[in-house]
Amino acid sequence: MEPLRVYLFGGFFMERGGKPLPPIASRVGRSLFAHLVMNRVRPLQRELLAGSFWPDLPEGRARRRLSHTLW
Repeated sequence: MEPLRVYLFGGFFMERGGKPLPPIASRVGRSLFAHLVMNRVRPLQRELLAGSFWPDLPEGRARRRLSHTLW
């Protein structure tokens, strides 16, 4: 299987086997994906991600947003 290539500079772009993949629709979805790619060597806790991306929301709502964005 061809490797996934993710380009983060000059715009968000992904390709596999030289063919572009459909874009991730939401800005926060792209940001979350980029964060996960950049930190792929270590496990990240959901609470940390939810608090980082939605610091102004109560923990339960932030976790739901995280789950929705990952879906």
